[in-house]
Amino acid sequence: MRRTRFAMPFRHAQCKLAALLTVLALLGHAQAAESPAYRISYSSLAERSCTQAVTKLGKYGSEDAFRCPGHRDFGVAIAVNDAYSWPLLYRSSSRQLWDLQQLALAALPEGSSFPAVPANARLEWLDFADGRLGIIFRIEGFQAERGNTVSRLLALEYARGELSYCGSAVSNEMARQRLQQGSNCSRQIASELLSTQ
Repeated sequence: MRRTRFAMPFRHAQCKLAALLTVLALLGHAQAAESPAYRISYSSLAERSCTQAVTKLGKYGSEDAFRCPGHRDFGVAIAVNDAYSWPLLYRSSSRQLWDLQQLALAALPEGSSFPAVPANARLEWLDFADGRLGIIFRIEGFQAERGNTVSRLLALEYARGELSYCGSAVSNEMARQRLQQGSNCSRQIASELLSTQ
């Protein structure tokens, strides 16, 4: 068979394409290893969704605690007083409870007070393929000197029986990136036994 002058360049292009596809596949595999896939679900933290008679957990300290729509393994609640409400996280199987009020206050800019759940707040659950659970929610505070409201997104991670704080962010994308990296989650949050029921 007679070879044409186009045969060698065409075969060379095929080899380059195959090499490129191999590199892309390796990069995709590495990226998947660095950023585990996750499934997202949501829970409402709005008072109107949580503060019903049938959802009352009982007293948490001197405040009323109400159960909000939750994750399959976790519950989320809000403690409500006359001025504002703040989030609680609990795990019914182990009866662990985490009060997130002080964590929320520390994440807000200096000079903020009343770390409250916004009126239309919702909590984002990230179920990672490697078994970790990511938790993202928005908190807001009031700055009296400036007379304005500020807010931040908090990122938490539950893994191997421990809840860790992964920092704050100004967007959901940034918070998800923090949780994907995992290395940012270093500060563990102490729990107490759930005693509101």
